[in-house]
Amino acid sequence: MPCFIVAMSMFASLTNAVSYTGIPGTAYTENIALVVLGVSSIAVAPLLALTFYPVYRRLNVTTSYEYVYHRFGLAGRFAVSGLFILARLAWLGTVIYAPAKALNVATRPEIWIAILLMGVQAVSYTVLGGLSAVLWTGAIQFTPAQPIARRASGRSTSISRVRRSASAS
Repeated sequence: MPCFIVAMSMFASLTNAVSYTGIPGTAYTENIALVVLGVSSIAVAPLLALTFYPVYRRLNVTTSYEYVYHRFGLAGRFAVSGLFILARLAWLGTVIYAPAKALNVATRPEIWIAILLMGVQAVSYTVLGGLSAVLWTGAIQFTPAQPIARRASGRSTSISRVRRSASAS
């Protein structure tokens, strides 16, 4: 698997149905402050890699949990691991519930059926397609962020060029 596909998929795993439905909704009803969070996360990722990777290499650790273990001991590692698991479970519930709620509003099945459909769909494409399907799906999900990043950097996107040429004619 090409490394850029893995990298795109890893970054896209941080976005989900909540990002795609909640952030535009919040921007419409309130303000666009959350959009800045999405754009800035693309810019901050290299900074984090340049900051933490040398520390991990110097200490010969591969994960943040291993770092916490060396710094605070086994109790610290268990505490951090447990908090991560709890946070991930809460996040996963939200990630499944948000598209299920959108499906419920659009097509009116019972909410528990919509939640079940979301779970079955995710498990099915993962089982049928394997890791390759998960990585390529993540890479495809990453691509909507590209025009936003280009626009934020001041570079023209293909969409904006098409709009300019259409309005000029």
